[in-house]
Amino acid sequence: MDEDVRVTICPTTLFVPNAFTPNGDGLNDVFKPVGIRVSDYRFQVYDKWGKLSFDTNNFDEGWQGAEYPADVYYYWITYTDSDGGSQSQKGTVQLLR
Repeated sequence: MDEDVRVTICPTTLFVPNAFTPNGDGLNDVFKPVGIRVSDYRFQVYDKWGKLSFDTNNFDEGWQGAEYPADVYYYWITYTDSDGGSQSQKGTVQLLR
């Protein structure tokens, strides 16, 4: 009996929230991507003027944002996926007070 087997490869996906509230209530206080661990990871956050506000290579570390005003910030994430390909994600996040 011949059978075909279909294998679907899913790309590495990071979920990135679009807002956070660094007010110390324990809910959405830190801005960071969520997903499977990746290699060669870098996560950066910039203000609207392009000034670097946060930079890390540690997947478990997120941006606290406590000393920054409510505003829209820009993030840039680069990493190597499980197939060895270079990936990047960019977007905006709203810091709410």
